[in-house]
Amino acid sequence: MIALVAMLVPWATYVQLAPLTTPVTALVFTIGAAQLFFVAATQKKNVDSSVFVFATYIGLLLLSRYWTIDLENWFNAVFWWFICFVSFAGTLRFVRSPNHIRMIVYFSLAGAVIAGTKLQVNTDDWGNVLARRSVAGHNQNFTAYALSGVILFSLVSSSLIRFPAWFRLVLPSTILAILYFQVQLGTRGALISSAAVISLHVSRNVAPRLLLRLIPVMALSISLLVAFGFLEFLFGYMDSFFDRGTGDLSGRILIWGEALLFIQQSPILGIGPGSFPSVNFSGSGAHNFFLIILLETGILGGAIFTIFFAKFFRLFFVMHNRKLGGYLMGIFSAYWFPLVSSGHWETSPFSWMVVALFIRFAYICKTKDGNRYLRPFLR
Repeated sequence: MIALVAMLVPWATYVQLAPLTTPVTALVFTIGAAQLFFVAATQKKNVDSSVFVFATYIGLLLLSRYWTIDLENWFNAVFWWFICFVSFAGTLRFVRSPNHIRMIVYFSLAGAVIAGTKLQVNTDDWGNVLARRSVAGHNQNFTAYALSGVILFSLVSSSLIRFPAWFRLVLPSTILAILYFQVQLGTRGALISSAAVISLHVSRNVAPRLLLRLIPVMALSISLLVAFGFLEFLFGYMDSFFDRGTGDLSGRILIWGEALLFIQQSPILGIGPGSFPSVNFSGSGAHNFFLIILLETGILGGAIFTIFFAKFFRLFFVMHNRKLGGYLMGIFSAYWFPLVSSGHWETSPFSWMVVALFIRFAYICKTKDGNRYLRPFLR
């Protein structure tokens, strides 16, 4: 809830978060400090191991103060990561039952609709109206990433957990409205992510047996598309829809090449969080999760997140219900890969709430108490 509020209220923007000048920021910092104390004071068996892995990365970020090349932006970047850790650890700790998931679905959908109604027209320096809209004081991409997470989480929750009849009647129109808001925001990766998630969800209901065969193929295909750059081609093709027309992903291809050079210069420890925008030609971030981790914390940070996501995806491989595990892994991959390959997914607090909620899905589905809340899967 704290992360949702921080995303939606106009005075809790990226710049204002760092100086601890807003009530939301102060509250997040307090809750985050309590979370770290809880992790440090609790026996490991009582805390999910992924929280320790994430906390290790936060520790590495704190140590990076001694080798960062841009100390001025270091605090802001580290604090933003801290907020994401709070969102992840807090969600993982407090979401314990399907009733909690229902509550988050209701509030998330309400927050997404509220954000959509606040979209406003943007103009350039010469007063020309731009195709992309935004919520006042917020980055369009962060808002779009949160909306993609809401679509994913709501659809998966409605597939697994019993909801009232009125909710099932309202959900399709609400999802379409959120998708319309994303078109207005113009974030290409978020649009592809949401389209893939909705397609998988519809396929599950129309042709469930076919979907089971498609899930591993889709997960592998998305991985190969990222590796061989086809998603970059698709993003470039979509440029013309939002008055960008650069043909190079709004400069991302050049930025990625420059990011690789800096990674080669400091492969072990990286150049420090928040440093890359101050040293590249465009003054922007790397817009790629994998490059960002290697840039900021080098091979050490890359190893930490390799462990983190290996443990995350393993949860779905070892589930007793292989159909359910395959579905969760496939639909999360469809959501995740388009976002992490083209933007700053990692600095959106709701992104990490979605990861924590999927871990909770896996745990709830394993328990006898949780099974009675689940709808029959893929009948």
